Amino acid sequence: MAVPTRFLTGASLILAPISAALAQPPASPADETKVTAQRIEESSQDVPFSIVSRSADQLERQATRDVQTLSEAAPGIILSNRDPTTGEATLWIRGMGSHTLGPGTESSVGYYVDGVYMPRHQAFVQPFLDVERVEVLRGPRGVLWGRNSIAGAVNVVTRSPGSRFHGRLVASLNEFDTSQAPRGRRYELSATGPLSGKVSARLAGVKSDVVDPTYNEYLRSATRKLHGVSFRSSVTFAPSDSLTLTVRGDRTDHDAHDNLHFKLGDRMYRNYRFGNLTDYHGIYDPEDIHRIAVNTAPASEHRENGVSLTLDKAAGAGIDITSISSWREFDSARTADLDGTPFDFQATSGAFESRWWSQELLLHGTHGSASWIAGTYAFEETSRTRIDTIGDIAVIRYVRDGADHVEADLDSTRYAVYGQVDWQLSERVTLTTGARYSDEDKAIQQATSTWWHDETVSQALRDSWGGVTPRLGLSVRPRENLMLYATATAGLKSGGYNPVVLQAAFDEETSTTYEIGLKTALARSKVRISAAVFSSDYTDLQMPVSAPGGLIIENAAEARIRGIDLEFSFRPVSQFAFDMSFELLDDEFGDYLFQEGDQFVDETKPFGPFIRICPLDLAGRGLPRAPDLSASASLEYKLQLGAGSLATRVEYRYTDDIAFDPRALLVQPSYGLLHGQVRWSLRQGKLFVDLYGRNLTDEEYKVNEIVTAAVGGLRIWAPPREVGLQVGLDF
Repeated sequence: MAVPTRFLTGASLILAPISAALAQPPASPADETKVTAQRIEESSQDVPFSIVSRSADQLERQATRDVQTLSEAAPGIILSNRDPTTGEATLWIRGMGSHTLGPGTESSVGYYVDGVYMPRHQAFVQPFLDVERVEVLRGPRGVLWGRNSIAGAVNVVTRSPGSRFHGRLVASLNEFDTSQAPRGRRYELSATGPLSGKVSARLAGVKSDVVDPTYNEYLRSATRKLHGVSFRSSVTFAPSDSLTLTVRGDRTDHDAHDNLHFKLGDRMYRNYRFGNLTDYHGIYDPEDIHRIAVNTAPASEHRENGVSLTLDKAAGAGIDITSISSWREFDSARTADLDGTPFDFQATSGAFESRWWSQELLLHGTHGSASWIAGTYAFEETSRTRIDTIGDIAVIRYVRDGADHVEADLDSTRYAVYGQVDWQLSERVTLTTGARYSDEDKAIQQATSTWWHDETVSQALRDSWGGVTPRLGLSVRPRENLMLYATATAGLKSGGYNPVVLQAAFDEETSTTYEIGLKTALARSKVRISAAVFSSDYTDLQMPVSAPGGLIIENAAEARIRGIDLEFSFRPVSQFAFDMSFELLDDEFGDYLFQEGDQFVDETKPFGPFIRICPLDLAGRGLPRAPDLSASASLEYKLQLGAGSLATRVEYRYTDDIAFDPRALLVQPSYGLLHGQVRWSLRQGKLFVDLYGRNLTDEEYKVNEIVTAAVGGLRIWAPPREVGLQVGLDF
């Protein structure tokens, strides 16, 4: 695997002055980053596995407002496979994520907000609001974050109410570099303070209005990519020194929620029932990736709200109790054009709703030389899905073999118990043992109908899955500021159902990951290094395969992923910062007989189901969305100017080739993104002005691509160059 020359050249130029800088007088130690990756607050340097953490200040300085922009700065994290019909997105960590979408399936990356698990993939595209930090936990988290977190977990921690009054107002304007120059606006306000001697409150809200950079030539307009408001509130009540109650509530109301556009791509299959409809692209510029011509504009409405209660109690005898109770609901409706043309060939509309509650009880404490965590977890969800395929019914039947109307009602219940003990074998050696037992029950009622059959086909299924996921680890501290560790962790992802095709249930996925790493601080904390080597084996991967009735989901594959993670930070003086990180992956399917659907035309049966199932052995092939190399580097320098300061930051990210399908027919070639920011702020930090730019070189790259029988490749392109102005005031 060849490392890009341009990345190595730039990194070497940046690293050249390190030795000279180390000789300077010591700077103050870098701030310790506190995380709750192991459900208790500790330094990130003490966590014995690979983790990426971004504080609120870092997120703001990088203009990171959601997971998509976070993934542009953290190697090995990919937000992809965004579905225009459901609004779902998939997170991939270390080359592994969900290969399927829909309410009957689960995410391979657990997504948590203030300890509350978010089961639906739509949560991944929600904007960050009043966030204190975001933690990305690499590798399966089968014990403490066990709900389907087979590839990793994202832990979003929002700000807590403060005991002193404080407020912040941030306004931002941005513009995309296209011929139409669409703009975006965002206004965020937060305030916190005491209501009484024992009660504090916090309130935050954001209003967003972003016009999509894609222009529709046929409708002579651009659509909104994001439009709506979100609110978040919290109240903390501390009746005594040993008891704290925190109630959190939030609501999102979006009329446009991550609208997505399909752009016609290349013809991928050798046989098409309707040929290659890209012949119709003459009415718009096919070379401009941000100009399309479709007759159905994307539309998405999203409503979501929830409430949670967190109780923290010091029970005495060194035992602390945490209880997290939550209830949430969301409703969404989407419309999408699936043919990428200005003709009534194929479009979909969908309506989705979900209600769920969860209850977790967690105890942690110490006993002698051991520290321990134990907990129970309960979860219940009820969801409903309705999807209609609309358009020219003859074309729909001719180019696909599936239902035109789908309804699915799903009920899911999960219970789990878990525990972890850190045994202090000596002053420098710690042994970690842990395990989680999970049991999940799902029931689904489905109904499908087609225009050519005057009847509805339905089924009702109920299945259960469960198992034990253990963890074993050993950490050694040969000296102060150096930790060596080795872990073995198992992961489990629940089985489920295909939400759009009637088929039997598919079973759970399992994984085993071995990781060896180190975390250290050198040169009086001027240098920090985190490195890890890992090996993951996945069995019974839930994969889509072709069948005469449409795409079905089977436990069809095994996979092996090996890799290296490295995080390096350099702070020689307080005014200068350099950060570099990269991830190397070596991945392949171990056993995967892909069932390929071969489209063909039978002239004697013009309306027959024309699919041949052709087995294709993909053993030894690489995994989709698993780039061999992903890397980032950033430089930051701060200069004092009178009563204020001027800080500049430049960041570059490189991503190797990414395949969007198991056969690697749909590939995004390697690309690099350059971001920059200049911030002026008063010395006290009460006022700041940011000028930032994202994708400054205007790199053209895809975030997803699919293939259909009617039109061939359909692509979703990333935004072009973006520049913005951000003004903030603390009061």
